[in-house]
Amino acid sequence: MTSHTEAAETARKTERDSAISMGQPGWAGLTAIAGALLMLVGAALLQIAGVDLDTAVEDRAITNYLIDAAAEEKLLIANLSVWIAGVTLLAVAGASLSMLGDRAHPATSAARTLYAAGAPLAVAAFVVWFALIKLAAGTVDPAADTSLAETLAWIATRADWIATIMLVAAGPALLSLAGRGTWVPRWLAGWGAVAAIAGILTAIAIFAGGLTTYGLLVVPVGVGWTIAAGVVALRTAKERPAAS
Repeated sequence: MTSHTEAAETARKTERDSAISMGQPGWAGLTAIAGALLMLVGAALLQIAGVDLDTAVEDRAITNYLIDAAAEEKLLIANLSVWIAGVTLLAVAGASLSMLGDRAHPATSAARTLYAAGAPLAVAAFVVWFALIKLAAGTVDPAADTSLAETLAWIATRADWIATIMLVAAGPALLSLAGRGTWVPRWLAGWGAVAAIAGILTAIAIFAGGLTTYGLLVVPVGVGWTIAAGVVALRTAKERPAAS
C-alpha cells in the first residue's frame, strides 16, 4: 500500500513538474504582479483627482463631472494611461499563467479567451473616457444638452466594469480551477472562488446599481488574487526542476 501511494504521489509530482516546465512561471509571475500594481497606481491617481465617472453616471451629474474633470485633466489622463498599460500586462499574465496548469482543462481555454477579450474591452472603455475628458471637459456649457456625453459615459463605465469582471474575477477563478494539482495551492484556489463571487456581485451592481459600493469588492479581491498568483508563480519558478 505504501509503495502504491508513493508511486501515485511520484506520478502526480512528475505530471505537475512536466506541466509547469512547459510554461514560464517567472515571466507569468512578474507580469501578473506588474499589471496588478499598475492598476493600483492608476486607482491611486483617480483617488487623488477626486473626480469619479461612476458616481457621476449613477447620480446623473455628468455636467458637473465634465466641469470638474477639466481641473484634473492631467491626473485623469495619467490614470487612464497607467490603466491601459495595466490591463495589457494583465492579459499577458493571464495567458502566461494559463500555460502553467492543465492545458487540456476546459477552464484553461476559457480563461485565455476572457483575458484576450477583457483587455481590449477595457482599452476601448478608457479611450471613450479619454474623449470625454479631453474633448468635452474644458468647453462644456452648464446649460448645454449633455445627453451624448451621458450615453458615452454610461458605455465607458459599463464596458470598464464588464472588463474588470473578466480580468480580475472570472479569469482568476478559471485559472484557479485549471491550475489545481499543478501550480495553484488550495488557498489560492479558494481565493479564486471568492473572486468569482465578487464578480457576480459586480455584475448585479451593473444592472441594479451599487457599483460605487458593494460592486467595488471585486477590485481588491481580484487584484489581490493576481498579486498572490504572481508570487506563487515566482516561487514555482524557483522550485522548478533544473532539467527544465
